[in-house]
Amino acid sequence: MLHFFYFLSKALWLYSVLCFIRILLTWFPKANYSSIGQILSSICDPYINLFKSLRFLSYRGLNFSPALALCILFALSTILESLSAGVPLTIGYICAMLIQLAWSFVSSALKFIGFLLFIRLIVFIVMQKTARGSYSSYNPVWDQIDSFVSPLIFKISGIFFRRMVSFTKALIISVVVLWAGCTILDTLILMLCQALASSPF
Repeated sequence: MLHFFYFLSKALWLYSVLCFIRILLTWFPKANYSSIGQILSSICDPYINLFKSLRFLSYRGLNFSPALALCILFALSTILESLSAGVPLTIGYICAMLIQLAWSFVSSALKFIGFLLFIRLIVFIVMQKTARGSYSSYNPVWDQIDSFVSPLIFKISGIFFRRMVSFTKALIISVVVLWAGCTILDTLILMLCQALASSPF
């Protein structure tokens, strides 16, 4: 039975890697419609599409359902690998895995947004420096990204400043807050999950 759990955990891990590659290929149209892209689509899309109907996973054109699909696969793979190693399946262990699953999804979304804000900050600074006073903010791609991030960054900066701050300052504050918050919460949730998993109940 332990060998079966081990084999199943590795199969799920492999499937999650294929799903991850499939998700990456959707960002590149030529690769997405290649023969490899079509094979991965037929293998992975039936599972990934199960989560696309969850509306709360979409925000201003960004869909986080693939991230949840991957988190669930990795969590199941981890549980099965633990079972194959003879780790007892206690209530504390199940609670720890559920908390880890929820946090890995939230953390992935926050880190993605933080990375997007960091890229936007770099591009914004470079465009201002190279424009030499004739900088025009209009760009269809960046304008769409700005419409997504602006409400968020000004809410975050509003926590620390009562008056309105510049777009650049709001970006810097938001990047620092998101990355620092994720780092601190990663540590706290890891400690909580370890305590729960080691509990006898």
